[in-house]
Amino acid sequence: MSLVVSSRGNPRPRWSLKRPREGRQEMFGTSQEAKKEGWFSRRHRTSEAHDNVRNMRENKRIAKLKDARKRNEAAANRSPCEQIRRLDERLGSGIGAKKERARLGALVG
Repeated sequence: MSLVVSSRGNPRPRWSLKRPREGRQEMFGTSQEAKKEGWFSRRHRTSEAHDNVRNMRENKRIAKLKDARKRNEAAANRSPCEQIRRLDERLGSGIGAKKERARLGALVG
């Protein structure tokens, strides 16, 4: 793996020189540089800002899990015929979800 010098003068592996996403630019190349300047991390000045971002991610993950549970419960409450009908509406008659259609077909009869 070859090293490349970034615009900040830091040697980095070639594959890590991606353009930063909009709004996610790091202020420092390393966390050690950030600590010298009195920052908590490369992106956050305080630990509170860092924790806020971590909490947002955790809350988003929990919300996704709750939504998935709701969808699974709704699917469990539908009959196999209703589930096949929903697949036909969403994907087209007999198109895709072969294993799911086979499983539901075996339940129907």
